[in-house]
Amino acid sequence: MARAVAAEVAAADVAPAVELVETAGSVAEQIVRHADDAQLVVLGHETKTPVERLVTGATTGNVARSSPVPAVVVPDDWRADASSRGVVAVGLRDPGHADALLGVAFAAAAARGSSLRVVHAWALPNPYADAVELRTHGPVWDEAARTMAAGVLEEWRRAYPMVPVTVEVVHDDPAQALVKASADADLLVVLRRKLPVLGPHLGRVGRAVLRSAACPVAVVPADEMLGLAAVEKAGTMLR
Repeated sequence: MARAVAAEVAAADVAPAVELVETAGSVAEQIVRHADDAQLVVLGHETKTPVERLVTGATTGNVARSSPVPAVVVPDDWRADASSRGVVAVGLRDPGHADALLGVAFAAAAARGSSLRVVHAWALPNPYADAVELRTHGPVWDEAARTMAAGVLEEWRRAYPMVPVTVEVVHDDPAQALVKASADADLLVVLRRKLPVLGPHLGRVGRAVLRSAACPVAVVPADEMLGLAAVEKAGTMLR
């Protein structure tokens, strides 16, 4: 199957050079190992049952968690020839590692000729406290989030003046908000954090997005601090 896919890509009207590498061992480990000298890893979304995941492991999740470069996960039912929505969505939580995240998002939007939708979602874990906070300080949360977003977006707006940008602050669970955003996007860009003890970590939101997003999801490592020139070069791969 791999040889047939490689031959099909090589025969395309516009195609990159194709190199087929056959190797043995854990699928996830081998993909991550070969990603060391890559700019991007592209994976199909798995549809294994919970029992199959327990027995064989989840390749997609393991690669997205461990890849040294951005990993794009493509849903099974997504088709590249479907009508484009002209939108790249990105989930922005806080200023930490925002340059890594926004660099990939802006480059992808520019390469596609798309607009960029920046989504910030907030909700307190306790339903009662959340309802009280929304009623008493909802506008304060909204203003603080928009101020934060404006600050981290300033440099990237100047670097990519051709990319229209909208900022959406929503009161919702972040995972649900991003899954909803994926329904109207061609690509969703999210950050993969690195925790002091656990190391690279997808977290609840990342796992939920990979499981349920309607469009391809680009998972960007928090330590992928790309400069503008490098991002622009890598971003052409996200068309």
